[in-house]
Amino acid sequence: NTVTQYLRSVCAFFKWTAAEGLYPDIAANIHAPKVKHDTHRKEALTAQEVYQIETSITSNAADLLHQAEAAKKDTQGRTQRATEQGKRLFAMYLLTVTAGLRTIELARANIKDLESKNGQTWLYIHGKGHTEADTKKAIAPEVAAALQEYIAARTDSPTGSSPLFVATGNRSRGKRLAETTISTMLKRAMQAAGFNSERLTAHSLRHTAGTQAMELTGDLYQTQQYMRHANPATTEIYLHVDTERQDAEIAQRLYNRYHGIESQSDSRQELQEAAA
Repeated sequence: NTVTQYLRSVCAFFKWTAAEGLYPDIAANIHAPKVKHDTHRKEALTAQEVYQIETSITSNAADLLHQAEAAKKDTQGRTQRATEQGKRLFAMYLLTVTAGLRTIELARANIKDLESKNGQTWLYIHGKGHTEADTKKAIAPEVAAALQEYIAARTDSPTGSSPLFVATGNRSRGKRLAETTISTMLKRAMQAAGFNSERLTAHSLRHTAGTQAMELTGDLYQTQQYMRHANPATTEIYLHVDTERQDAEIAQRLYNRYHGIESQSDSRQELQEAAA
């Protein structure tokens, strides 16, 4: 994608220089690589795997808290920091995997962007290409509770204008977490749960939210709105689960047919089940 964008700029520039008689169009025969927008490079997690990582985060947070409580020096400070760090990671994870937030959106969020009304909590998101937090996103009550628990555990005396997710170090306490830091935290959380793959990154959690939303609703438009995609073609990548399942089924049936395993009675039974 990056190479294509650069080459497009180069080609446009030399096309202009040639038109103005300043320099020949030396990029006329340069062709950018084809980019397949219907493919994905990141894997999505299953519902069971999502819960497994969530359980791992909770368990590791409890272990760190236990270690902090057993410390011989600065026990109170270490306990507070461990508590805050554990609740912070848990809240960030839930936001990505349920609400489909990007890491940059987690980094940009402020406490004042949270709004509760009639028992429903909303988060105003500062999305890509936007100059402010202007996209209203519904948050599940359990996720909202995790956010409030994290905010209550913070030791930097946050206000409404404070960043939603901040660092806990002695020098950086209260400062906004960088996007790269959040990505690293989420990646390590997956690794700690046993999911260590180059195809699994922090963005995989958003990809998981889209994939699961597509399976849950079966509706491309609903999923597009939920994931805040401007182009429905972007949402179509979440159809890959059904495509992969269909491919696996067809491959197996072809093998069965070649080896005489699939019988007429099996086909008739399938028709009856479809009719039912």
